[in-house]
Amino acid sequence: MVLDIAILRNLDYLGHFNWESIFWEYPSGILYDPFNALDSIKIKKLNSIIPMGDENPFILASRFLKLCSRFNLDISKDKNLSDLANHLSTAVICWKSEDSFQWNYAREHSYYGLLESILIAKNKIVFLKNLENSKLLRAFFPETKSPLNLKNLNVKRINSLKNMRELIKLFRDCFIDKSKLGTFNQKIKMISKRIG
Repeated sequence: MVLDIAILRNLDYLGHFNWESIFWEYPSGILYDPFNALDSIKIKKLNSIIPMGDENPFILASRFLKLCSRFNLDISKDKNLSDLANHLSTAVICWKSEDSFQWNYAREHSYYGLLESILIAKNKIVFLKNLENSKLLRAFFPETKSPLNLKNLNVKRINSLKNMRELIKLFRDCFIDKSKLGTFNQKIKMISKRIG
């Protein structure tokens, strides 16, 4: 379990999705669940609670993918999630910013976040198919082959990936168009500090 600590004057400014917006107030011990997160987690109903234009789409998409992966949500089987994923993929493709934080940090954060989401997915093949079908994979990594040839890959190899380096090697070996490998490698260089 992960505990995020935030000091806020107004609880309306924390969380992008209903599942991120449950709070325990210290020292009173009062639990705040303004978006019914506890019940919605049980029925796997993830919703965005902020207007899409209010957040950098790279960061929003990364958070979305981490939640889908962590809670084993199949984007293709939920119209709301599928629509949200398609909207986010378009927003990521169109996003530009002059602000270095909004552009550089957000891209670094999201490249790593997308790859991390694949690693923590229970069924990595299904998650990769969801990423491809929603166009989020190509929004972040347009250098990937289209379509991905998942049928000829060793399912056991993919589902047993243990770390980021193994996943990046799989991408380089199987998913990246060789003529665009340099572009992919530049993105990996951006996240190299996070990989270790």
